[in-house]
Amino acid sequence: MNRKSTSFIFWKFYLPLAGLFFAVLLSFFMLHKTREKQQSILVLVQDIEEVQQHLNTVTVLLQKNGQAAIPAVAGQIGSGIAQVESSLANNIVADNYRTDWQVIRVGWQNISAVDWEAVPATGQQSAGVAAAPLKELQLQCLRLANQLETALESNSKLGLMALCAGIFLCICLVAHTCYFITHYLLQPLKKLEQQVGGLLTETAPAAAGSNVIYDPLFSRLQQYSERNAYLAQAAAQIGEGNFQQSEEQLYNSGVFGHAVLGLRDKMKDYFQAEHRRNWSSQGIEQFTKLLRERGQNLDGLCKGLVSELVPFVNASQGALFITAEEHEEEVLELKASYAWNRHKFLTKTIRYGEGLIGQVAQELDPLIITDVPEGYITIGSGLGRAKPRCILILPLLANDVFQGVLELASFHEFEAHELEFLKKLSESIASTLANLKSTDNTKELLAKANAANAHLQAQEEELRQNTEELMATQEAMRKKEVEFTGLFSSIDYSLFTAEFDLKGNVLRANEKLQAVVGIIEQDYGNLRCFQLLQIPDWTESDKKKLLDVLMQGNPQNLECKLNTQADTWISASFTPVLNDRGNVYKVMMLASDITEKKNAELAYVAQAEEIMVQEEKLRVYTAELETLQTSLSERLAEARQEMQRQIEEIAAEKAKNEAILEGCVDGVVSFNEKGTVEFFNHAAEEIWSASRLDVVGRKINRLISIEIQHQDGEPQVFFVKNGSRKALDIRTEVPLISASGEEIEALLTLTRVKVENTYLFTAFVQKVAVELF
Repeated sequence: MNRKSTSFIFWKFYLPLAGLFFAVLLSFFMLHKTREKQQSILVLVQDIEEVQQHLNTVTVLLQKNGQAAIPAVAGQIGSGIAQVESSLANNIVADNYRTDWQVIRVGWQNISAVDWEAVPATGQQSAGVAAAPLKELQLQCLRLANQLETALESNSKLGLMALCAGIFLCICLVAHTCYFITHYLLQPLKKLEQQVGGLLTETAPAAAGSNVIYDPLFSRLQQYSERNAYLAQAAAQIGEGNFQQSEEQLYNSGVFGHAVLGLRDKMKDYFQAEHRRNWSSQGIEQFTKLLRERGQNLDGLCKGLVSELVPFVNASQGALFITAEEHEEEVLELKASYAWNRHKFLTKTIRYGEGLIGQVAQELDPLIITDVPEGYITIGSGLGRAKPRCILILPLLANDVFQGVLELASFHEFEAHELEFLKKLSESIASTLANLKSTDNTKELLAKANAANAHLQAQEEELRQNTEELMATQEAMRKKEVEFTGLFSSIDYSLFTAEFDLKGNVLRANEKLQAVVGIIEQDYGNLRCFQLLQIPDWTESDKKKLLDVLMQGNPQNLECKLNTQADTWISASFTPVLNDRGNVYKVMMLASDITEKKNAELAYVAQAEEIMVQEEKLRVYTAELETLQTSLSERLAEARQEMQRQIEEIAAEKAKNEAILEGCVDGVVSFNEKGTVEFFNHAAEEIWSASRLDVVGRKINRLISIEIQHQDGEPQVFFVKNGSRKALDIRTEVPLISASGEEIEALLTLTRVKVENTYLFTAFVQKVAVELF
């Protein structure tokens, strides 16, 4: 606040306010004094009325009792007069009425000075003489009391006037304050509020008013409004990309000016960064389209890529090398160049570690040269030649797999966003080159897989024939087994049969032998062969010798008794049984009952010879049976081994093919002519975002909108969309259906192969979009 506004407030507000305030104080001071005077008068009136009452009492007593009553009340009147004297001494109005009261006091002193006891009482006349002074005193007290009441009434009016004056002055004081606040403070503040509100809108504030208090504020407000208008205009220009504002004027515009200046610098950086992002996005889109459209031809892709990339990054020369094999050694082969000298590369191949390009291929790190040596390279036109300022050599890597080298030469140094763009583009180029090589490798693998499938089919046919022969052999064996089963049944019925292990323990005995000897199957584990037989005059060594001869594979014949209560003679034939290795693993006993022969040997010689003939036949049959069994066992074992080997070869070949297809970077999906998916590799899982467990065994049209139709006896596959159809061939661009129902643009190559009477289809799928970020 300046001196002018301070002086204005003093003369217009503080000085009148101080005068009214002092006037109010004076009026209330007068009111207070009038009330003190009124209180003093009331005290005097009360005292005088009390003296007057005493005088009235004396007068009444004097009339009744005569002069003798005066001394009796003289003390009371004296005390009343003393009280009035005390009130007059301390009263502020005593000076005005002291003279009148002095007359009353002197009169009473004269009356009290008379010795009324010495004055003879003469009846009514003496009482009248004594009462006359008292009446005079009463009149004087009455006149004094009237004067005091008149003064009291006048003082009351004066107090009322002082009160009214004080109230009026207070109202004036409040009115003056309200007028000043309203006229000089509130109204200008309202106008100031309107002008400040105008700063928040497009309306400029009005000029300063005539109020001297707020004139400096209005001036500052006007300056602030003009400065804000300038800052708003500058901010609008910055938003439109105009950064030509005066830096000094913005700097002198205070905090907001500093903020706008900082905003201008940030927006300038933002516009530059946005321009670089748009440039990078445009390049990504342009070269992604080029990679997709020319991704089927390696030479066309490389030439188109270099011819468009060099002008796009404002370079002057460029060359593209990709990996190749030369004499079983990996080298870099020049595939495309732009504005390059012919003598720069005398050969089209560079080995790893040879020159700068070979060094980058070996270390897989980008190389930037800003100090180009003399004679390394020159850029020429029709007007002259000059060496470049910067050479950039980038390795082409896709998933850390080296695919080639890109070399660019320019008259300017590459900026950071250009290097970042080229790095991302190099990954896309490497990925496309890898996909092209993968597609070629996949075709070769597919041809090999088809050849392997044909070979497997031939092996399966051969295995089928071997299986049929084996089944025929098994059928012949079954028939022989039936014949031998009948033969053994007849032998079990007519002869005693038993089997022993190499230690002589009983393994089996037929029912006839069990019935005669009296044994059961539970006794086999604890029963030896010599416990069934009784051989007279045989020692333990003889028994052991018999077992040793049998273990050597030599049959033995023996006549002996069965261990029964009755004498039962048998003629036993012990025949060793060989396993598939030619080793004896058990002994078979065939015995006939020769009890009657022994009892009447002579009578039954013919019968004994016949039995011997039967035994000889049985032995021959047994040998033939064992030989046939051994031969069949060997052929069956060989057939099983051959079948197992062929099955293992088929399984290994199948696993190899599946591993090859599983490692393919393209999605591989196999399905039969009914549209049922039979194979779904890992790359296909990533493309469709679906698990093979959810896909294998399902219909192919859940993944690709196709239908299978038979034409001329052969199934054909067509892509169907919106009622239109088209045949699927090599690298056909079609939309796929992901697990979430979204469409995915992809390149699809479909192959067909016939296995026996069934057709199998294999689709190789590659996503069209190249992931760069």
